[in-house]
Amino acid sequence: MRQTLVRSFGAALLALAVLSTPAQGQAGEILFVFGSDTSTSGFDLSHPTTMYNAGGNDLYASPTGNGARVMADAFREQNRDYYGTPLRLTWWMQAGSLYGNAENTNVPLGSTLSPYRMRTTRGDAMARHGDEFTFHYHTWVWSDYDGDGQWWWNQALSFDESREDFDRTMAQMLIEEDVFPVSFRSGWHFMDDAWQAHIDRLIPFSLHNDWPHVHDDTEEPTDNIYDWSRSPSEFVPFHPSTDDYQVPGDGRSWNVRSIHFGRATDALIRDMFETARAGGDQVACVWSHLAEDSFVDDLQVVLDRIALVALDYPDVPFRYATAVEAMQRWLTTTDQTPPTLTVEMVSGGAALRIVTDEPIFQDGPFVALKDRYERYVVLPVHAAGPLAWVTDPFDPGIAATIRVAVTDTVGNLSKETVRLLPDDLYVDNADGGFVPVSGDWTTVTPTGFAHVWGTDIRTAALSGGSDAVARWHLPIVDQGRYNIFVRMPEVDHPAARVGAELWAGGGFVVSRYFAEPPAGDAWHFVGTATLGPADAPYVELRASGDGQEGTLLGADAVRATALVRERQLDLPFHEIEFADMMAGEATTVRVDVRNLGVGTLTISDLTTGSGVLVSEGTLPLALEGPSGFSFPMRLYSDGIGTVRDTLIIHSDDP
Repeated sequence: MRQTLVRSFGAALLALAVLSTPAQGQAGEILFVFGSDTSTSGFDLSHPTTMYNAGGNDLYASPTGNGARVMADAFREQNRDYYGTPLRLTWWMQAGSLYGNAENTNVPLGSTLSPYRMRTTRGDAMARHGDEFTFHYHTWVWSDYDGDGQWWWNQALSFDESREDFDRTMAQMLIEEDVFPVSFRSGWHFMDDAWQAHIDRLIPFSLHNDWPHVHDDTEEPTDNIYDWSRSPSEFVPFHPSTDDYQVPGDGRSWNVRSIHFGRATDALIRDMFETARAGGDQVACVWSHLAEDSFVDDLQVVLDRIALVALDYPDVPFRYATAVEAMQRWLTTTDQTPPTLTVEMVSGGAALRIVTDEPIFQDGPFVALKDRYERYVVLPVHAAGPLAWVTDPFDPGIAATIRVAVTDTVGNLSKETVRLLPDDLYVDNADGGFVPVSGDWTTVTPTGFAHVWGTDIRTAALSGGSDAVARWHLPIVDQGRYNIFVRMPEVDHPAARVGAELWAGGGFVVSRYFAEPPAGDAWHFVGTATLGPADAPYVELRASGDGQEGTLLGADAVRATALVRERQLDLPFHEIEFADMMAGEATTVRVDVRNLGVGTLTISDLTTGSGVLVSEGTLPLALEGPSGFSFPMRLYSDGIGTVRDTLIIHSDDP
């Protein structure tokens, strides 16, 4: 019944749009922006670092989940606007804050876990439907506001506590996910004057005015703290005041009233159509969370309500638009041309000069830099003439990727990339470059809380007298020095003796041997080598069945990265759990450290807060790269009970 109603309604509108005229004057247009504030499940707000449930695989990739349902062509086609155009959605993707501490190794960067999963699983569908892919940010901070000794990921009391992370996340989104937000929604609808002033320099369109709602939370972990009681009630964009984000004023950016799916009642929709019939153009953001079980069903309820109300207002046009499209139509601009953006190296490659062909919305171009140490910064820029800017100096010896983004004054976006080092290369067991060489290999698709690269892994059951060998071919394009890593999946009864080898130019280059089962769900360093396309490099993972019959060798993915460090301290653990010992008796334990750089790393000291763990090795310790060392530590306590402490390693890792 629902599909018949909506489809016949769409056909009728095409005729009514020609035959009907408003009773008085020209009716206004309603621009509906439907979208989702989107992240993953699996938050542990009581722990500073968290491994998120499957990295969003189920939410985004499940063939029967909300991601598949809302991207289905049939769902979009059956929901058409006044003009007969299928539904388009805007995806405000959460990144940064507590995601910046994600322990996930099944995505390139934990901070952008959600947009990465959405892009890699649903990117083609978003492009096909004309959806908008943009940014959503929550001001979570690791804090203990009430001073009770229990720390949480709390909602920040002010934006200034999150400012540094917000800028870093903006840089990460641009560099890693090709996203610079022209439209934006804040998490929990939170806003303060400092954040509004920051947005006013960067982002043209915000859609998080939640009039008339106010909410406070004083019990940790705090969240959903916001106040929009004095904001406009109309679905009419306004410039927020630079002194008070809630009220119209002199700001450059625009804000739009938003409502959750559950608040889009028949009466509210009818009021919008009445306002439009009287000649008022409107923009309405109607949103929910993809992770809500009822997301698609609730969305359909709202769309059906609009369709039914519209039957009573055949003279009122309404459009399903993305956020940027809606704002540009509301502004009645005919400008759809992005600025021309010219970027060139100056100062011997230590700065950029940036020129545009028209005025831009931002104070200056947004310039994001990623370096060899995987640090992300926003480079300050300074005016260098009309429509020209130069960046602060940077070190070209460690810079890896620089991306520049600008919008014009109506939100047309331009981006340029300066690539000083090749992007990271990943080869999964599901890619064409993976070849099982020997052994009985099986494809395994984990479920639940499993963490794999892609969607599955390969396993080989070992038996005596035979080896299991798997190979990943690396399609290297640019000649250069690369660090090579292999990702080992979590498997039952893993093989203990495992070798990983890099081959290139027809010969052996470097290897890594594991005498104990390598940790699962972890990247393991194999070695560093200079490689080029003519070398036809590949990585082999191997294990012998002799003496370890019945165990499994798991194969997942290989990473080749040109982000080779001069010095890099690597710790193959997050926690160290020691065995029980007698109070008053000292024992020696060992702590493994590695230098993954190509130069010499110097460890000057190892200390702890309580002093129960004391270094017994000779310091300073010089570790030539790449190499490792098992450091002896004296463990002693005269008390009974559990001892917890923090190990602090002092080194010259930059």
